Amino acid sequence: MKIELLRKREDFEVIFRDSLSKFIGNYLGDVCQVVQGDGLCNKFLVNEYLNLIYPATIKRNQLTTLTQEFLWNESFYRRLLQKIYVYFAVRWPFEIFARSNVLSISGCSTSLHGWVFIPGNHSIRIIDLVNNQCIVFYKQGFNKSFFLMDVEVREKYLLPYVPKIIDKNIENGWYKEDRITGLPLNRLRCVEDRGRAFGKACESLRYLYAKKITYHRLDDYLSTVSDKIETVLKSSFVEIPHDSYHQIKCVKSWLEDVLKEYANKEVVTVLTHGDFQPANILYDVESEDCWLIDWEYASARSVFYDALVFDLQARANRGLSKRFAGYLSELEGGEVFCAWTQFSLTENNSYYLTLFMLEDLLVKLEEVAVPAIANKLGSLKPWLDEVISIQRSLLKSEYN
Repeated sequence: MKIELLRKREDFEVIFRDSLSKFIGNYLGDVCQVVQGDGLCNKFLVNEYLNLIYPATIKRNQLTTLTQEFLWNESFYRRLLQKIYVYFAVRWPFEIFARSNVLSISGCSTSLHGWVFIPGNHSIRIIDLVNNQCIVFYKQGFNKSFFLMDVEVREKYLLPYVPKIIDKNIENGWYKEDRITGLPLNRLRCVEDRGRAFGKACESLRYLYAKKITYHRLDDYLSTVSDKIETVLKSSFVEIPHDSYHQIKCVKSWLEDVLKEYANKEVVTVLTHGDFQPANILYDVESEDCWLIDWEYASARSVFYDALVFDLQARANRGLSKRFAGYLSELEGGEVFCAWTQFSLTENNSYYLTLFMLEDLLVKLEEVAVPAIANKLGSLKPWLDEVISIQRSLLKSEYN
């Protein structure tokens, strides 16, 4: 998630300051301060559109591999404008206008001139250009279980096409990995490259799925998911506006009512990635290396969960209801989907689509269920509106 979006849901500067100060204390043993404005040393510039916090003293060509994903757009004119922006946005004097903030880090015994920060949902990534490594540390005030899950899955299963962790300190909330390079799948120009990248990412997931397959009656699994949602709602959402809380409960109840009609059906669950989208599949065109990253949302879910996140573009709220309707229509027309999972989604087991929406509700709630995120409805409300649109469409179809 880009800095410009993080600002909308949290007090970004405060969280970055507190998290970085804690990390440096644990990692370097220094008591440092992170303040806004120019300082005597370790001055960093913030570009929220390129999602970078980089040293003012860095050689700008060192940022090239970190900004290349923003160069591509299907439109020639937009691509040209983006190339111009990316080049000049990190160069004087234009970066004076492109930067959104200046941060200074004082009190460090070690120079941080080779560190570039890339903030994320629950953690912050340091690209250590000097040592060609990455360091990932936990964001203060967030759910540490996401951070722990990322580490656990990657260390336990040693998946192909997944960066290996080379050092860690779980107690202090950081781990280190080799630096990887590549473009997200949706930024690749060549169709063949996209196909290769997707194929390797799917291979990694199939390897994971084979490690932990469980079969349930749908009503038993439904009860498990429903209980988790209730727990999160009661612990973290009681203070949101009543109408919004009621809307969440109504969506939950509707999805559960639909699924109860299939109570005796079978549900297959596996350990899923949880955020299987193009932005998390990196591919290096030159080396043909592929990397499936960001395992924070890994958890046991229905076998088609990852495939549906990808196929429905579920991480983009806008237009989800239309994509869902089109997908369902093709299923009813005899299409078979998600075969790469080693299972097949057809009209006969289309209840998995409804189950997916309920599982995704749980993911959405867990993602923002921390005090550090003040605007819990910022990303949740658009998703709820799309699901309600799906509900209305299905009810209208039944009536007709």
